[in-house]
Amino acid sequence: MAEVALSFALLVGAGLTIRGFERQISTDPGFEASNLLWFTRRLPGSRYGEEALVEAYYEEAIARLQRHPGILAATSTSRLPLGAGGFGLFRSFIFDGAAAPPEGTEYGAGWVEVDPRYLETMGVDLSEGRGFTVDDAGHGDLVAIVNERLARQMSPNESIVGKRIRSFYDENLPRTVVGVVPDLQFTGVSRAQRSALVLVPRSQSARASMAFLVRTADDPNAMIPVGRQAMGELDSDIALEALQSLRDAHHADLAGIRFLTTLFGTFGALALALALAVSGVYGLVPYSVSQRTQEIGVRMAMGATSAAVRASVLRESALLASVGVGIGFAVAYGGADYSLPAWWASLRSRSPGSSPWPSCWRCR
Repeated sequence: MAEVALSFALLVGAGLTIRGFERQISTDPGFEASNLLWFTRRLPGSRYGEEALVEAYYEEAIARLQRHPGILAATSTSRLPLGAGGFGLFRSFIFDGAAAPPEGTEYGAGWVEVDPRYLETMGVDLSEGRGFTVDDAGHGDLVAIVNERLARQMSPNESIVGKRIRSFYDENLPRTVVGVVPDLQFTGVSRAQRSALVLVPRSQSARASMAFLVRTADDPNAMIPVGRQAMGELDSDIALEALQSLRDAHHADLAGIRFLTTLFGTFGALALALALAVSGVYGLVPYSVSQRTQEIGVRMAMGATSAAVRASVLRESALLASVGVGIGFAVAYGGADYSLPAWWASLRSRSPGSSPWPSCWRCR
């Protein structure tokens, strides 16, 4: 019974784990993830110490990229989707004029800086309101776009567009919400839950290190030489970092999960074919029958047929196996609430120096 219970629990656990990982891997990220190329550039402060120089560089870089006929759109962002990298910031927001914690309620959300071409490049349609424009410059009114999750949390009964929010711990300046976008998958599959998100114009919160996203007409890897040449012509002294397709970066993020999926699938197959489910039970039943040779002989001497004896042995074995399956089912059911994908996510989030958000690229 113990062997059957353990093997059944392991088989179910392996199956649930594989199914959970497959569900995470196949989740719709909320945008068109194909044909996207990305790379990063870190502008040296000695030559780009002023925000105007930083802004001019990004505008010229995007303009150069979009001149190529094989590139449909290009944008810059502080953080890449699908856990590909970027500078992950997490801030707490309240409505402008509302009481700050602990008296008031705060709402945590990711902070991502983008330029006006971001939604077009990502292939994302607004759920409500408008996107950023060139008029949302650093000297204009501070604006923001939130995702549907944050909109539901902060304003469940009415539209959040037109309301003013502020990140009171950090920037602490009111921003008018001008639009709402669907929930996008920014984290990797190991943290597949989509979190609240706030997008702000890059020109209103410029930084010297940004990532570029380029949507291509065909294979994004074919545009790698084009991106390298365009950036070299703009400033050959600044190296490109991690020039690759977004799908390749996403596949690298899946490497650990694929390994665990294969490992647990192997464990389940071994439990079924070798130690527990087959050889253990098969060996135990013949041993038990051999110990009852005298009893079986007495029963047959008193008129029991061989068919009746076989049925009796099989019935008792089936009863023990059924009890073992029941115990294994109870164990598997109890363990299903704490799945391995959740354990894998918690393990990564608790590693030294980690946070609830993916590590930024080459953060120092």
